[in-house]
Amino acid sequence: MKNDFAYTISFCNEGKNVNKFLKKLKKNINNKTDQVFCIVDSKTDQSTTQHLNNFCKENKNFKILGFFKTRNFSETKLSALKACQKFQFIFDIDGNMAHDTKSIKKFKKKIFQNRYDAVCGSRFLKSGKYIYGSSYQRFLLSYYGTKLVNFMLKLNFTDSTGGYICISSKVVKKILKNKIYSKAHFYHVELKNIINDFKFCEVPIVYKKSLSKIKYSTILLAILNLFKLYKSKKAKLSYD
Repeated sequence: MKNDFAYTISFCNEGKNVNKFLKKLKKNINNKTDQVFCIVDSKTDQSTTQHLNNFCKENKNFKILGFFKTRNFSETKLSALKACQKFQFIFDIDGNMAHDTKSIKKFKKKIFQNRYDAVCGSRFLKSGKYIYGSSYQRFLLSYYGTKLVNFMLKLNFTDSTGGYICISSKVVKKILKNKIYSKAHFYHVELKNIINDFKFCEVPIVYKKSLSKIKYSTILLAILNLFKLYKSKKAKLSYD
């Protein structure tokens, strides 16, 4: 089937580093059939957008999707999924060099061999790696956040908070029908909560922590959203 895979990749302030990332990505995909969508919104700086424009002009299977009216991280991500739902499978990857594009082949292998509806990257599986530099904050949030999320929502992930995923159009349609509470990084947990109802697996990935920091207000909102999701899921189970 033509155009089986789409890649939605969000960018913010990477500047000229986008060229390095996209060149690595290009080496690990099928450039004859795969389509790459570089996602920009109101938070993407001018330098990054310009470098993306130049790269996309030289590479026919790379395109820019602009969502300048979206109000937050989650809205941009969901708009990208909606725009690409015609594809059989969609990758969601960060464009800040945090995700190693060499892992794409492992994702595809699992899909082709086992017909999974979703394949999710895990920093905490054996052979996975979390490179966090001198800061433990993000590592601890991800590691213990996964344990808390799995306990409260009854999920089966070794990494519930990561965002490196490949999902089928069937999963995408379910995501778009569901209410998403988060406006920021808890979005990934909400996706995992939906993916948990499908046939899925995890593959080990190497994750390099970005330089961005998470605000305490974002952490508090994530906890609030976790309880909202818990109540919603509990009510649904009681109804069923």
